[in-house]
Amino acid sequence: MEWIIENKEWLFSGVGIALISSLIWLFRSKKEKSRNQKNSQSVSWVTAGGNVNINQTITKDDKLEKQAYITFMSLKQMPRRLQEAINSGATEFSFNEARKEIETLYAIASADKNDSLKNRLIEFSDRFNNYIKLINQAIAKNVTLDQVNQYHRKEVVDWFSEKILNRKT
Repeated sequence: MEWIIENKEWLFSGVGIALISSLIWLFRSKKEKSRNQKNSQSVSWVTAGGNVNINQTITKDDKLEKQAYITFMSLKQMPRRLQEAINSGATEFSFNEARKEIETLYAIASADKNDSLKNRLIEFSDRFNNYIKLINQAIAKNVTLDQVNQYHRKEVVDWFSEKILNRKT
């Protein structure tokens, strides 16, 4: 305490404050980096439902519910994106954005060791892949867009909402 009183002018000058601030920042950044390393887990080579391959690093701080909602919203927008693709003359469609959201959700479930959700996502992945096949059949004019949209609503959106988000449709 006596040292602080003797050096108060230097300590509270711009140089002293900058030095103290730098030391605090350095300590916090090392602590944060250590915490992030402890809370991260790499999920490597996982196959879900045959066509969805996952290879990414995720953090345990990610919110499972938030990612499920993001995935759900991406799935709900698929018919609009499909219509835009058809209007622009697309000959094939894959929905890579939605597929990536499903993969991320699966990776988070793996990190949380949530086997129940992982199994439901594997089942969902099969439904999703069937939907993509149906879309490509519609583009080839083998099925109607109404059939595709009915499948999307029942087998993709409603199923995901009920089985993943635990909402009744």
